[in-house]
Amino acid sequence: MTPSSSGWKPSKRSSLMLRSRGLAAVCRNGSSRSRRQRTRHTRSLMTSSTRCSAAGPRRMGTSPSLALWTGSRHDERNKMVNILVNANGRVVGGDLMVVPIVGMGGLGKTTLAQLIHNDPQVKEYFHLRKWVCVSDDFSVLNLANKICNASERDLEEAVKKLQEHLNGKRYLLVLDDVWEKDINFDKWRKIKAFLTQDVYGAVLVTTREKQVAEFMGAVVDSSWTNHYHEVAILGKEYIQEIIETRAFGLQRSKPDDLVELVDRIVERCVGSPLAAKAIGSVLRDKTTKEEWEAVLQPSTICDDKTGIMPILKLSYNDLPIDMQQCFAFCALYPKDYQIDMDKLIQLWMANGFISDQKKVPAETVGKRIVNELVSRSFFQYEERSWMGYNSTTFLKIHDLMHDLALSVSEKECVCITRELIKNSELLPSAARHILIQNWIGKEIHGYLYGSMRKMSRPIQTFMFDGSSEAAGVQHLSRYSSLRVLSVPGIGFHLTIKPKHQCHLRFLDIKDSVIKELPDDISVLYNLQTLFVICTQMGAQGWRACLQSLDKSPHFEQLHGL
Repeated sequence: MTPSSSGWKPSKRSSLMLRSRGLAAVCRNGSSRSRRQRTRHTRSLMTSSTRCSAAGPRRMGTSPSLALWTGSRHDERNKMVNILVNANGRVVGGDLMVVPIVGMGGLGKTTLAQLIHNDPQVKEYFHLRKWVCVSDDFSVLNLANKICNASERDLEEAVKKLQEHLNGKRYLLVLDDVWEKDINFDKWRKIKAFLTQDVYGAVLVTTREKQVAEFMGAVVDSSWTNHYHEVAILGKEYIQEIIETRAFGLQRSKPDDLVELVDRIVERCVGSPLAAKAIGSVLRDKTTKEEWEAVLQPSTICDDKTGIMPILKLSYNDLPIDMQQCFAFCALYPKDYQIDMDKLIQLWMANGFISDQKKVPAETVGKRIVNELVSRSFFQYEERSWMGYNSTTFLKIHDLMHDLALSVSEKECVCITRELIKNSELLPSAARHILIQNWIGKEIHGYLYGSMRKMSRPIQTFMFDGSSEAAGVQHLSRYSSLRVLSVPGIGFHLTIKPKHQCHLRFLDIKDSVIKELPDDISVLYNLQTLFVICTQMGAQGWRACLQSLDKSPHFEQLHGL
């Protein structure tokens, strides 16, 4: 059904999502009546991946292994909740209370912090609770923006918003995953000054580094010999239960020769629930003693230097090749990023990692891969967001799994941050997939020009996380290797020439003010997904757009949504 045949008229905020290869092209004007007029070919409207909200942490599931973990941490949680609630957010001298949780990666620091953050006493005591995923950028500007869920580029404006946001409130701030290389005394002094100015609060910190915990910690508790809480390793009985639950599933009888090996495997996990889940998932498909003994090879030994990374690499190597490619691609996203599952699958398809298999659509193949990666703890389901009748499922990657993705991607995936530009770090020559964070600004143009002209490998993925800068896109036309281009808010003109993008399979130009698409857009023969939301494209522009696309034999039909 086209505009000309149905009398359909676009609203002020109209959108278009098109799928080729036998799927429908969908035209959407946002009315509740039209949303109900679906056809069996229609797919849910995709929304962009969003960053971790400062309003709350990762959502936990209710798996048996998590229930075991939660029960084992009961005393630790109660002790720390008591400190936060009864110390009134201050320590001797009026300093800010800072409670660090320290421990090796994969021991459950973040999950313990979640339990504290969501404790009923904490919810009742603190007027405001904020969760900030620090990761690799411990700067005043970054933290202020994340606490306020803002994207200010000016430090003074960001600090002003922060003070207005916290003013008069008793708050709990969780700083998750702080690294030694990201923090120094001057940075922390400035941040503390803003956090203690006319407000009362407490800070909960998770870190792998004892030096960071000592440096930041300020706690009133005479029983603590240090300024931090060192998270306890999980007891062997809990680790064993996790491994056996993963490895044997619902089997009533467990082979004796395999059960005999469990104790040795438990030792390899060094008290880490993440390691136990990873290695248990590897053993799930192995039924012989020889296969289980192979898991105990020297390369899987964990120590203080390697942490549990050897076990995580074993779990990665156990994946089929297509799953390895799909997981490694996720190194493109920054740590603790909320990933839109449907969009991720579209990106996998566009890059050729997955395709239709024996009458099974590629989307179904992608969802099966997601489910398998979740079951193996590479991903975790975050939450589902509803928009009318449509919903979006988000995924997250544990920070250690993200480190693994960075390692195995071999610098093919790069997230461009302000810190990267500030340090004058050029893009690796191996980079093929690029994501640009949305608060970088116009300085991206010079950086991209200086980096990309020296690159020896073709760019396949180029995405802006949020509104794009036209200056950063204008020289992309010479990259005919692009398969994915996401440039939301591009402006009045699409700066690329379709005739030069014969390999393009995914094009996202939502939130732009384009009045019409190029006449030759129908030459994008390999295009699988086109996502458009335009406020300036009137009825005539939509008709021209749809008529142009209708000329392409790769779009079978148009349906009103």
